[in-house]
Amino acid sequence: MFTHDPATHHHTDAGQSLAMWWLNTDHTTPTASGLATRLTRQLVLTYTSRDDTVVSLTGDLHATAATLLAGRNFIAVNAPGDLANIDPNTPPTLITAQWPPARHQPDEALLADLLLACTLISGSGPATIAVITPVAESDAAAYRHPQLTGIPGLHHRLDVIALSRPAEPERFLFPLTLPEAAALVAAHGIRSDTPAARIRVFSVAGRAADSPLARRPANSHHHAGAKTVDR
Repeated sequence: MFTHDPATHHHTDAGQSLAMWWLNTDHTTPTASGLATRLTRQLVLTYTSRDDTVVSLTGDLHATAATLLAGRNFIAVNAPGDLANIDPNTPPTLITAQWPPARHQPDEALLADLLLACTLISGSGPATIAVITPVAESDAAAYRHPQLTGIPGLHHRLDVIALSRPAEPERFLFPLTLPEAAALVAAHGIRSDTPAARIRVFSVAGRAADSPLARRPANSHHHAGAKTVDR
């Protein structure tokens, strides 16, 4: 289920894409909590429509608030019994999960099981799965996701670096290489205590032809070798 090729260890998966979100978080509280709230809201607005259902596999309070304020339905799955709350006639459009989970040690087999569970929860799709990993900004362009392949029905579509940029215009930059992303982070002046996140975005079978990039904010234009979107 997992492959580890040293030749590709320092790059995104072959054929995949890297993007960066600059999020205008509260400048008075540039905390991991503030970034998580803003990031979840962006994921909800980008990958869902009004009245869609969002499932959080970690019961994230940030996901709860962001989802309900955006007019979406929210279901927290913290235990197997919570799965009964998901209506099979209206499967979730977006599933979020934090990795590593709070109650377990990071383990690739556990992550594979988690993603496989997502494909079952989403039914026939279409659905987007966002696996969010909090990191320090100093590690934002260096963090390496496990190389995930072979999970039935799951398609890795995009990796995103999310950065807290208080009082700055929000931008979505795509496409980027890791060296370009590292240069953008370094140009801002890296602080090890500044929160950031890495997101690995998957789509479930039935949506393979509809890349999540098709739902990125409109009005793109080129900037520093990437398409950037001001929010």
